[in-house]
This record gives sequence, structure tokens and C-alpha cells, in this order.
Amino acid sequence: MYQIFSSDLGAWSIEIKLTSDGSFTGKYEDANAGMSGNGYLSTNYINKFTSCFDEIQRLDVETY
Repeated sequence: MYQIFSSDLGAWSIEIKLTSDGSFTGKYEDANAGMSGNGYLSTNYINKFTSCFDEIQRLDVETY
């Protein structure tokens, strides 16, 4: 399962890939999109992550 969450107003997003064995990888990105001007250096934040759930159980169509 691959899912992307993002903001219409901000400049952030989260991508998550979940596999059937409970492991997942993802990436979070954010930027200071509305800030600009002389002397301003834009900042981008990137965080990649990976982990695994001990046991994953599906509760319903949208919930694990």
C-alpha cells in the first residue's frame, strides 16, 4: 500500500509505503514556501524513515 498526504496551503508532504509483512518506509518533506526576499535563504526539511510493526491487523477498510 502506498499513500501520500499533503497540504493544499503549506508545502509539506508525507509518503508512506506499507508492505504486507508490517514493514514500512517513508519520507517527510517541508519547505518555507511563503518566505522569500533579499537575504532570505529558503529552508527545506527532508526526513526519510523505515521501521516495522510487530503484528499488523486490519480492523476495517481504512484502519490497521
